[in-house]
Amino acid sequence: MYFELGMSCLSKALTSIESNAVAAELQDARFWFNKSLASPLGRPDSTLFLLCTEVLTEFSVGELNGSVESLANQIDNSVRDLIISHRSKFDPPWLRARTFEVLLWEQLSQALRGLENELLEPSWYEPAVVIEQFLLPIYSASRTILKLNQLGGIESLVRPRIEGSLAAVAGQAHLMRKWFCQNQFSEIANDAKHLLEQADKLVSKYSDDQILFGKQSNGLIESLITNSNLTANHKSLIINAIYDAFEVHMTNLTNAETMVIETCLLAVASQSDYHKSKDSKQLFNAILLWTITFLHARLEMTVRDEPAIAYLFKRADGNLAKEDDLQSDYKKFMESNVAGTKIEVMNVGGGRADVYFQFSAERIVVEVKRDSKDCSFDALEKAYSSQAMDYQNISARLGFLLVLDQTDRDGAAMHISELVKSVELIRKGETQPRFLVIIKVPGERLRPSEQTKLAKKKG
Repeated sequence: MYFELGMSCLSKALTSIESNAVAAELQDARFWFNKSLASPLGRPDSTLFLLCTEVLTEFSVGELNGSVESLANQIDNSVRDLIISHRSKFDPPWLRARTFEVLLWEQLSQALRGLENELLEPSWYEPAVVIEQFLLPIYSASRTILKLNQLGGIESLVRPRIEGSLAAVAGQAHLMRKWFCQNQFSEIANDAKHLLEQADKLVSKYSDDQILFGKQSNGLIESLITNSNLTANHKSLIINAIYDAFEVHMTNLTNAETMVIETCLLAVASQSDYHKSKDSKQLFNAILLWTITFLHARLEMTVRDEPAIAYLFKRADGNLAKEDDLQSDYKKFMESNVAGTKIEVMNVGGGRADVYFQFSAERIVVEVKRDSKDCSFDALEKAYSSQAMDYQNISARLGFLLVLDQTDRDGAAMHISELVKSVELIRKGETQPRFLVIIKVPGERLRPSEQTKLAKKKG
């Protein structure tokens, strides 16, 4: 009897529309399933349905903490035990139908487990797989996973966690928007649009540290232009132009670039100067974004189309390019994107800053070096981090080290994810860590066709 009462509550939960009603019915169902397990005549099915309702409840409240994983593992074991111990080919049809029902619930718990694991990631390596197989099907659970024909209340339990994750994690939101732009005619596109809209509404509830390019930036741009002396029509045109340009740039970032940016931001989020100074944070974010864009361009462009990057390729005379070549190229690129970029600024940290950026009263220096012996991140940190961070003695303890890698790599470049690393450093006598992003630009390269000739020559 207790089991049937639990099933009745579960059935009501599936047909309820309001999230509060669903939660209440699931709570009642758990009560009756627990009673069934405690009864001498209790059914083993009670364990499975109890675990499944707990998965849904756990997913709907609290933080992502791994408990869904544990519950899903218990469901796996219980399903196997149930099939082995209590099912045979001689079972009546209704019993086999109940087994099928249990297996459907197991599918839901497995899908939720997979989704929870993905929501813990700062971004996705295979966004189409995550979005199309996990995110959106579970976001509209009643019509998909639970095999019902219309939206009900179950998705009202799981949706808040998905929306919250998308609002708090910039990489996920970016990839979701990118997927939507490429799949606007998909049958699940409306669900994607709704999810993005809900995530945008939640953005303001999360700290700025978790958001790279959110509504805050838009509000700042609008405020600056609104307070200018332009006419209302011109203000509107400029705001739209800026948003369009920025959206095009962000949409064209590759997944690898997004991951590199996201990794650096997650690493720097707790650094006190980044966390407490809005100006330092904005300047750091701008330098990071455009430096990764610079790295992308230098990995892709050819000397024929851009003669200025010849310093990245092997020279016929065997001479190595100077670090000034990288410095000049980087400065020209950055000054077209970050206003106020300067080169060779004196009286900074008792010396001369290679590439100097300033925003309001804050400044960040990018130290430029070249190395032909050892360009491992550990070696670069030991050799150059002290000088790179010395420029930040009176400003935010945030810096960049840009290195022209002239080591022997058989003329090959490297994947962008292998070229960027962030490190925390605590100087002797100091209590607060300094934060440094090290970026390697591959030099001494051969063109792809030349690499083929070299490979054949080496056999």
